[in-house]
Amino acid sequence: MVLTHGWPSTFYDFDKVIEPLADPGAHGGDPADAFEVIVPAMPGYAFSERPTVPGVGPLRVARLWDQLLTDLGHDRYGAHGGDWGVLVTGLLGWKYPERVVGIHRLAGGIPRPKAKPGETDAERQVRLADGSGYGHIQSTRPQTLAYGLTDSPAGLAAWIVEKSQAWSDCAGDIESRFTKDELLTTISLYWFTETIHSSTRLYYENAHDAANRIGGRIEVPSGYAVCRWLTQPKGEFARDSGDDKHRPVRGPMPILQKKLAAQAVADSRWRSGQHHGFIAAVNHRTGGAHGRAGTDHDYRGVRGKAKP
Repeated sequence: MVLTHGWPSTFYDFDKVIEPLADPGAHGGDPADAFEVIVPAMPGYAFSERPTVPGVGPLRVARLWDQLLTDLGHDRYGAHGGDWGVLVTGLLGWKYPERVVGIHRLAGGIPRPKAKPGETDAERQVRLADGSGYGHIQSTRPQTLAYGLTDSPAGLAAWIVEKSQAWSDCAGDIESRFTKDELLTTISLYWFTETIHSSTRLYYENAHDAANRIGGRIEVPSGYAVCRWLTQPKGEFARDSGDDKHRPVRGPMPILQKKLAAQAVADSRWRSGQHHGFIAAVNHRTGGAHGRAGTDHDYRGVRGKAKP
């Protein structure tokens, strides 16, 4: 199975689910359900190569993942993802049904509260827009933003941690859900690799290329971990996601990828491979893996301060 993270996440968000998926027998599951777990860092994130040409959007990532899995010897595989991983995973199921045995996605990853009594549609839209400015600037002017975030560790920490606080069920107390070590690990993976610019550019690429959309029905079996704040009818959501044969999976309210991905342990298991977990850094031109845990990264892309 290939697990795909989002933003401002990294492969580290899956650290608590790799072992239960790769060795379920040691975690109260059926050993027969074990399979190889592949956790790539998306291009421009952490240890993967930073794209130096336009056009590396979610569709390109899906192509890279399929090539990576094929190069690793897997002619059949499952896929899971949240945030950007929802789109990448959906594209895998749509584009490569001959190899993808099933997909599992996280539905409704950001709270969308219902209308308040007496609230007009216009007032609700204004309220829902609160906190969404990050997506607009990253989709339109990612490089302008990147100069400040690449130059200031405090600025980068604030940009990332605010989302961890806003997008989790922490009731304002972020340390009730994340330890300082967990937060600092994610911040460090962006800071020391200087990849905040290349990671946010994925928003720009997605917004400016319609090829990144799912353009048809997804035929492979699909499962969803549905957040309790998802107010859109499940059938309508499934159609919007390219799948009207959805199988919603309900459970506790997830908190970002670390908690969200855990739902896949209980609800989405595909049998294949050996007991093994593999974290790969990816060359966006070749799709080849650079090594375990990104130990052989490639800095031929943007280096130092943010550049085109």
